[in-house]
Amino acid sequence: TVLSSDHVFLVTDNIKLEIPNFKGWSKKDVETFAYLANIDVEYEGYGYVYEQNNKSEEADKYKIVVKLKDKEI
Repeated sequence: TVLSSDHVFLVTDNIKLEIPNFKGWSKKDVETFAYLANIDVEYEGYGYVYEQNNKSEEADKYKIVVKLKDKEI
């Protein structure tokens, strides 16, 4: 069962990696994406993503910094 609010990840053999806008994603979802995409993510805070840096490419390696906070109701 998949809820309409769930993120679904499909892994392909596509060479080009596109970093999505993580705004509103939970830390768990970002961790899952990072694991599957083999990228490094640095987390600041807890909760849900409200800001992320632009991707930086260094020898085919991505480093993303995301800032998290409690989700506003």
